[in-house]
Amino acid sequence: MRTAEVLPALSSIRWGELGVCHAILFGSLAKHGEGNDVDLLISWCGRRGDLVEVAVAVSEALGADPSVADLVELDKAPCPIIHDALSGVFVYTVNRSEAIDLLMRKAEICWDWQITMRKLRLVEDAIQAAKERWG
Repeated sequence: MRTAEVLPALSSIRWGELGVCHAILFGSLAKHGEGNDVDLLISWCGRRGDLVEVAVAVSEALGADPSVADLVELDKAPCPIIHDALSGVFVYTVNRSEAIDLLMRKAEICWDWQITMRKLRLVEDAIQAAKERWG
């Protein structure tokens, strides 16, 4: 798939009717212009929507199998996905500045967490403990 084909198809989806406030394309399609799946970071408006409904809408818009849609909810997204989405492409948003604020708040939490992990040497200590246990 190519971004030039995917973006127009995704823009045809009625995101608001699915309860989506913001949808950000990230991953290989956003970075390299082509990829095998559609990675989307989703933020809900008020109530939590249904990821299956969104996946079906994405697959129908693309004329592809529902498994092509790799959806991640912003509230549950791990830090690497948040960082990847920072350089992503907005597919849909009800308010661009609100979406950027939400994403930046999540990214700041991730950065703080990474700094704390480095300071406390959490990864190194876990690896050392595993080596001692197995060794």
